[in-house]
Amino acid sequence: MRESRVYLLVAFVYMAPHTSPNVALGIALPFLLVGFVLWMRGK
Repeated sequence: MRESRVYLLVAFVYMAPHTSPNVALGIALPFLLVGFVLWMRGK
């Protein structure tokens, strides 16, 4: 579980410089929301 989050973070950090902030935010928000829900469930 933790590894998949790391891969998503790395992918986002790699993608962010190549996209505009708005696009990057639009891509990041769903992942952050899903990650937060999974993290809360894991606790």
